[in-house]
Amino acid sequence: MKLTVNKGSREVVVGKENNVKSDIGIEDELKIPFTTRKIQKGVYEVIPTTAQQNGEYCFMFAASSMYAGQTHKVYDFGIK
Repeated sequence: MKLTVNKGSREVVVGKENNVKSDIGIEDELKIPFTTRKIQKGVYEVIPTTAQQNGEYCFMFAASSMYAGQTHKVYDFGIK
């Protein structure tokens, strides 16, 4: 997913809350579909299905818990 860059930090919203309801998860428009190809044992090529602009991105492990006290598994990278 694409990250928002703010004053030396990279951020993504993983939940929203107001007086009436709360939503947990990543907005669909931030998700970037991709395919993979195995190069060799433990090495894969990741291919986005659409061209991506320069910026800061990350992979977030899909099974990461969104609950307090749990950490998210994230691999971050940039495209220049």
